[in-house]
Amino acid sequence: MKDEVTLNGAIADQLRGYVSRLEQLEQDVVEVNRKKAAIYSEARAVGFSINSLKHVLGVRRNAKKDGREREDAVALYQSDVPTRPY
Repeated sequence: MKDEVTLNGAIADQLRGYVSRLEQLEQDVVEVNRKKAAIYSEARAVGFSINSLKHVLGVRRNAKKDGREREDAVALYQSDVPTRPY
């Protein structure tokens, strides 16, 4: 058996495409992280607590997630429970 595996042209092109897209996303992440660091530095320079900012962001992120989960649960319950007049 060969030690080296070769791919046919179409599969190799597809693989190169995936690698290229992933590399671009990695570059984008680096750029976003650089921008976030600059914003945190700016906020720190005017006296804001970075830990507090990060906490606020986490709370807001979780509130969005929890809100969607709650809405989904309510919709599920409402679809399964017949409504009664009160």
